Amino acid sequence: MLETNPSVAPVVKRQGGFSLIELLLAMALFSFALLVISIGFLALFRIYQSGINDRRTQLNARQAIDQIVEAARGAQGFNDVTTLNAGVLCLDGTGKMYYVSGTALVEANWDSSQTCDATHGTSPLAITTNEVQVAALNVEQYDDLNPATGQPLLCNNLALCQLDTVRVDVRVTINKNDLDSSGNCKPAAAAFSCSVTPISTTITSRGGLL
Repeated sequence: MLETNPSVAPVVKRQGGFSLIELLLAMALFSFALLVISIGFLALFRIYQSGINDRRTQLNARQAIDQIVEAARGAQGFNDVTTLNAGVLCLDGTGKMYYVSGTALVEANWDSSQTCDATHGTSPLAITTNEVQVAALNVEQYDDLNPATGQPLLCNNLALCQLDTVRVDVRVTINKNDLDSSGNCKPAAAAFSCSVTPISTTITSRGGLL
């Protein structure tokens, strides 16, 4: 008869696999790694989106200014922005005027016999795309005398005339509601979807004020 030693416990082989603690630890490490990857991906996406928004605002601002400058080459004068609306630019001799309508900068037909304000513009056409918003159009009048001599300049026909110079500022943005009181993106919005491009130019015409 086979005898057994009761003091010796039977050997139980451990089955392969992970314990519950090991599984929980692995899940925690995986979740942490996934969080780090997600944060990095989100940061890259924000940088990418910010770059796209900057290019959109810069392109629209540049195209708008270039179109205004091109039209102003044949202008005989500008509206007197010291007494009229500084948010409207009228080009005498071209039949064109520029102002902000809604969120777009528009070019409209204008009869120089009419007052230079947005209500007298006809057939307005947006010169900025609907992807951006125009926060402001500001027109500032400069001294109409020769800055070197302080005297009126001569026209091409040698008749005395005024040199009419204006500075045009255009501020193009994406997500206009994310701007602060100074017209810049709020810190939190600037990191994701807000973009602002201010652009300025000076235009000179030998025609005097309207």
